[in-house]
Amino acid sequence: MISDPGVAPEVSALDACLASHCETQCGLTCGSMVERLTPPDASAPCDTCFEQHACATATACASSADCDEYTRCFVACPTPDCREACATAHDAGAGLFAPVQQVYANACSAACAYGQNWNCVGHVVYPATNVTSITETSTLLDYTTGMPVQRVDVCISYDCATCGTPGQNYATTQTGINGFYTATLQLPAISAFGGTGPSFEGCFRTSSSNTVTAWGYMGFPQTEATWNIAPAYAMTMSTPGEMATLLTAVGVPEWDSSRAIVSMRVLDCLGTPAPGVQVAINTQDPETTVWLSGASSATSASAINNNSTNDTGLAAFFNVPAPDAGFVNVALTATPMSLGKVSSYKTVGVQAGINSQVEMPPTPPPTP
Repeated sequence: MISDPGVAPEVSALDACLASHCETQCGLTCGSMVERLTPPDASAPCDTCFEQHACATATACASSADCDEYTRCFVACPTPDCREACATAHDAGAGLFAPVQQVYANACSAACAYGQNWNCVGHVVYPATNVTSITETSTLLDYTTGMPVQRVDVCISYDCATCGTPGQNYATTQTGINGFYTATLQLPAISAFGGTGPSFEGCFRTSSSNTVTAWGYMGFPQTEATWNIAPAYAMTMSTPGEMATLLTAVGVPEWDSSRAIVSMRVLDCLGTPAPGVQVAINTQDPETTVWLSGASSATSASAINNNSTNDTGLAAFFNVPAPDAGFVNVALTATPMSLGKVSSYKTVGVQAGINSQVEMPPTPPPTP
């Protein structure tokens, strides 16, 4: 079977034909579709699990040229807006893949090493884009209740600290009754990422009179003209009371508004929340603590231990030193324990009283 993840109609047509008519002769277990989603050492147990739970479902996807094209496109994408574009271009295939994804993420998650696909690490290259503006839509949700938050001011720009000031390139809007917003940002003529077309890896500032202001860093450049951020990448908001309750629950005695919070979600190469990942921040302040999803309490951010994320991929640093005005950058890394090397490098701005949120997918290494 040709396993190159590049998208080519002729390759997908051949694969679909083999899955439909030559599955036994070619040794294709349930079409061998799910092998694209897993680390090499998980391919065999993943195939066995699908044989037991959803062989017909996987074979139906593998036997469709459009589903084959969709999965190749999906696996090759380094950004979520690119994956969304794959689904738009191959809607029938995406529909056939959806039940495969459900089994992959649930009944067969352990066998298939769900959230632990690190095949792209060391090979991530952001695609160039030729769009001159980007449109983003999303829904802001309350962290505690999961309900939409209305009348929140949203400002999108390259710099959250100065978003909305004269001379800055920005777009502003406000969430409606259902927490939904849409905004369009005009892009400059020069790209920041490997190509001649413009691209955008910016920041979303969300604020209202009764919520903690958040700076949401994308963690990757948007390379498509449109991106529906919700629901997988929707930002969450908290009232000061909710934030204080959350901090108390993880062993941080009080909300220190003279410092910052940095919260993150670590993702694998398929954009899946990643368990078993250690995170680090470059501040050595003794008051800074780290909480990892699944842990009962926060611990010193400088402590060396084997604590790691659970299957939500979530982590947070509390009491990060930060200025009252302007911002200071902090450097973050994510290291999957099974990989033994850094998968993601991110730099985010922090300011006193602000919750800086960032997605941590695999990234290119930092420029020397």
